[in-house]
Amino acid sequence: TQESLAEKELQLLVMIHQLSTLRDQLLTAHSEQKNMAAMLFEKQQQQMELARQQQEQIAKQQQQLIQQQHKINLLQQQIQQVNMPYVMIPAFPPSHQPLPVTPDSQLALPIQPIPCKPGLFSLPPFP
Repeated sequence: TQESLAEKELQLLVMIHQLSTLRDQLLTAHSEQKNMAAMLFEKQQQQMELARQQQEQIAKQQQQLIQQQHKINLLQQQIQQVNMPYVMIPAFPPSHQPLPVTPDSQLALPIQPIPCKPGLFSLPPFP
């Protein structure tokens, strides 16, 4: 009948309108999701660039520290060379056994002055 046909046509128009509205909502949601993904990707790229710059800065600072430590080591070596210009080597190696000392041996050889004539050892005049 004509009325049922008009009713079905009206239902179809309502359903088409609902589908059109739903399609618009889906397109909007998809567009927002795409924009959000692009923003997240951009943020991730910025964070990766920042991390790369920080790594470069750390590497540069480590290199500077190594150079400073090398300079410190050189200065310490120079200071040690100034403070100890000669290596002290004992003329006689140390004996691990003490020399025997008896009361008689101390008196056996009296200490005598070494004779020397005046004038043999002249000192330079003082300025």
